[in-house]
Amino acid sequence: MPIKQRLSGRARKATGYLKIEDVLTQMRRSSRAAFESEMLCLRPSLENVVFAEFDSQTHIAPADYNPDLPLYRAIDFGFVNPFVCLWIQVDGGGIVRGH
Repeated sequence: MPIKQRLSGRARKATGYLKIEDVLTQMRRSSRAAFESEMLCLRPSLENVVFAEFDSQTHIAPADYNPDLPLYRAIDFGFVNPFVCLWIQVDGGGIVRGH
């Protein structure tokens, strides 16, 4: 649905903290997905993600540290998103265990 229909004139009459011109400028600068996520709060943004289909309920499970397996560390310094330090072990069957 086009933005004008979605807002139905409310934005121009509103007394919010953003001028309508500023919102329209932001809309022109952003992708549709980013604008709908950040400005209209319609859905979470999937921009700048490594795995767009990642779901913590599906892809994360408790894992105990095993001192007999090699231990690796991966760091993302967070230039775009928050900092992450991930501790990883890979067992003999190739299963990745993150801590």
